[in-house]
Amino acid sequence: MVVVYVLYLLGIVSFFITPLIGLVIAYVQRGSSTPTGRTHFTFQIYTFWLSLLYSAVNFVASMLFLEIGRAHV
Repeated sequence: MVVVYVLYLLGIVSFFITPLIGLVIAYVQRGSSTPTGRTHFTFQIYTFWLSLLYSAVNFVASMLFLEIGRAHV
């Protein structure tokens, strides 16, 4: 579990490569872990997909904001 958290944290500087590796580890380890571990891995998987969604929404909103700002200049 700690490895996945560290890989997610390293995603700040690795440009999405280490969180993807952490996601794979979380999916693989979730089935064979203890009930407590399973909830941690499920949370990590949920966190990955939610952060990906937020990043995509943020990117689209930023592009729209920049385009609107350029149109008014």
